[in-house]
Amino acid sequence: FPSHDNAAGDGDSQHAWGRCRGGGVRMKRVLRRGTASGVGGEVYEWSTLSNGVRVATARLERVRSVCVALWAGVGGRHERGSECGVAHFLEHMLFKGTGRRSAKEISRAVESVGGYLNAFTTEDHTCFYAKAAAVRLERLLEVLSDMYVDPRLDARDVTREREVIHEEIASC
Repeated sequence: FPSHDNAAGDGDSQHAWGRCRGGGVRMKRVLRRGTASGVGGEVYEWSTLSNGVRVATARLERVRSVCVALWAGVGGRHERGSECGVAHFLEHMLFKGTGRRSAKEISRAVESVGGYLNAFTTEDHTCFYAKAAAVRLERLLEVLSDMYVDPRLDARDVTREREVIHEEIASC
């Protein structure tokens, strides 16, 4: 994770990247922070920004790439019978476009810099993530936050995606 002035992962930092609704990525004040150890001995740091967003980071000294993930605390377990599959459906819909980007522009914004963009839904969580060279952190944050905060939920996309989900279920 990039160092001192732009990462929650640095112990001396008092700021972390956050997204304001009306504009790009900007700094937010860190309210709380803590640490935890991973299975492989890596140290994870967590912070809570002034806007309520929780940020977890792990510094891997030999790696010059970054993986950014937005986790929503909702998955299949949180759905009633009539809502079965809604979290997974919405996961797919966030890739269809935003108020500023088409589906192709979302993909191109990450893949044109050698990055990777994907998502998954489990029983407990939905995760949207992007990976790229560490120098592309700001772009990854901007694209993911745009998808998450300003998704375009067009009726035509809903109809088309419903068929995609049906095909996925049928292939299991």
